[in-house]
Amino acid sequence: MKVLGLNLSHNASCAVVEDGELIFALENDRLSRKKADNSISELLNLFKNQFFDYIVFTEYDLNLKKINYFYDKVNNLLNSNNIKYNKLEAFPYHHESHAFSAFYNSSYEECIALIIDNGGISIKVNDEEMGQEILSIIKINKDGSHINLLKICRNDKKFLQKDVIVSLPTISIAGMYEYIKHLFQLKEPGAVMGYSCYGKENEFLGINPFIIDKNNNFFTSNPLFLYRCVTSKEKLNYVPIQDLCFAVQKQTEDIVLYYLNYIKEKYGNTNICLSGGLFQNCMLNYKIIKNNFNVFVDPISHDGGTSIGIAQYYYHRVTGKKPNKYKNLYLGLEEDLSKIYNLVSKNHDIVFEDCNVNHVAELLASGKIIGIFQGRSEMGPRALGNRSILFNPNIINIKEKINLIKERAWFRPVAGTVLYEEKNKWFNFYNKESTPFMSYACEVLKEKQKLISGIVHIDGTCRIQTLKKEENELFYNLINCFNSITKIPILGNTSLNLAGKPLVQSLTDVIDFLIDSNVDFVYFPEINKISHVKYKNNIEVNSSNMR
Repeated sequence: MKVLGLNLSHNASCAVVEDGELIFALENDRLSRKKADNSISELLNLFKNQFFDYIVFTEYDLNLKKINYFYDKVNNLLNSNNIKYNKLEAFPYHHESHAFSAFYNSSYEECIALIIDNGGISIKVNDEEMGQEILSIIKINKDGSHINLLKICRNDKKFLQKDVIVSLPTISIAGMYEYIKHLFQLKEPGAVMGYSCYGKENEFLGINPFIIDKNNNFFTSNPLFLYRCVTSKEKLNYVPIQDLCFAVQKQTEDIVLYYLNYIKEKYGNTNICLSGGLFQNCMLNYKIIKNNFNVFVDPISHDGGTSIGIAQYYYHRVTGKKPNKYKNLYLGLEEDLSKIYNLVSKNHDIVFEDCNVNHVAELLASGKIIGIFQGRSEMGPRALGNRSILFNPNIINIKEKINLIKERAWFRPVAGTVLYEEKNKWFNFYNKESTPFMSYACEVLKEKQKLISGIVHIDGTCRIQTLKKEENELFYNLINCFNSITKIPILGNTSLNLAGKPLVQSLTDVIDFLIDSNVDFVYFPEINKISHVKYKNNIEVNSSNMR
């Protein structure tokens, strides 16, 4: 049986489940080159003239009033690509699609899912509009059946409650990150998290972003905080941006821990799945595991992951068989590397040379910054060694150079990848055995921080990927060679893209990136080739800055 899942909202994506296996998943922006694209046209082009037993689609605002419009829209898209099916269904439950994306890939037999984002579908109960869902607690059983235990919605008017659904005038926790982003013209909500580590409690601010009603298990946004955010824009000597970011991050952590404790007290030590855009926040996720909660964080917790959740759910619902969880996130497209010779021959400024893994490790050890391009592209927001920029974490000011290359704000943290066998010698993972999807900003052991200062954030953490050889052998071998030279089993790892652009997908994309950026080389491990641009005025790294 073959199921195609379609997400039609921002981060538009497709996922294919065949006989219980997730065989493909990708966001449309990798092909259209428009970040967070809400079109699905380029992806559907990949399935031209194919047949699916089931096609199921979702969209964050897919309510019953609009359902016929969406059926027509999807059918037109499918017909234009001659994509056939036995049955086409809509899945108009946004938070549930997030919950399934986490549940089916968690290894849990059953779970309680906590979903928090900037907003899902508009809820209606007995003809009364409750507003847009912003937080849901959902029980998922072994057979895939589910029940809402609590749902919080936002409206513009008044407090309403219908059974387990609460509606009130507020913004979501995730929405506060968007609010601060727009207010101070930051490039993305994640910048608020990165900036928060430079902030502190501020006397002038003196309040929290939200008011928590612990008797009724809901929160409301604090109008005075929002007012002071606006006025402080002109009074930064009173409230620096980083202090606002600190306040938002701190109370976000407090509120999420409150709901996790609520789940624990009400339902016992159950397995918990976390999804929705808020859980892209790796600092928050680490705070959760430090507080000893047994959780699975959906690594594709933004809307791009919903196509996976609904495809797996429908496979389970129709066949009665639970789908297998994905083993990795290398679920996108693979390029025919033989075509690169023709691409390079057309650009006389690009040098293409033979190399081996030891030579690349030596270049990295010397301070060169190198893109790696191999295999199938990663699904989701994290580069996991197939579309990554790699660098030596032992160089003191390497983060500044990386942020210049990627055109990112100076305060943005960078990530790293560590050999699985060495992880506990460098990081504190608390109750997590591994973090293969880079979902947590883990503490770097104090005695190791100077050795990898290039990837240690100001708070002493690093968003880290653990890597086993069987997960990505060529990437593993490169880090292993680097370790042999430097005695450091870690490479700095950030995504192969420029700020505001999606991850590189194609050979054309990677050549364009090489020309447009200040990376030193791009490494193609499957064909033992390395390329660079002649006469480029790269930013030099002083080897004396190495620890």
